Amino acid sequence: MLPALLYEMLPLTYISAGALMISAGQELLVLLSAFLFYCAGSIIWVMRSENRRTDHRIAPAHKQLFLPEWMYELKPFVYMFLGVVLIRFQFHTVWVVLGLLLISWGIICVYHRSRHRHHKLKKINSHIVKF
Repeated sequence: MLPALLYEMLPLTYISAGALMISAGQELLVLLSAFLFYCAGSIIWVMRSENRRTDHRIAPAHKQLFLPEWMYELKPFVYMFLGVVLIRFQFHTVWVVLGLLLISWGIICVYHRSRHRHHKLKKINSHIVKF
């Protein structure tokens, strides 16, 4: 069994490894494995977030957009992925700035979701960590 701290860092590690491999990789196999790492990290993050959610579900505003729940949950990770890809494959300053804005927006969305969902508090090694 993995230690709790290592277990909690796995999705972020997968996402970071995927983004770094996309940034540095040249071969198709490396880029494919980077995409799979990134997808695995995002899906694990969303699954854990849903499992630890304690707030009451009210009819969300995104239902007006006719998005399925899984697509809505993965939207910030898609933004971050597109930002990394834009930075990686486009060398013009406008595309790099757009990529950085997409990454920033994705991080802000993930932060707001975790803040508003009232995830359970778990105690790890006498430190309280909010999920």
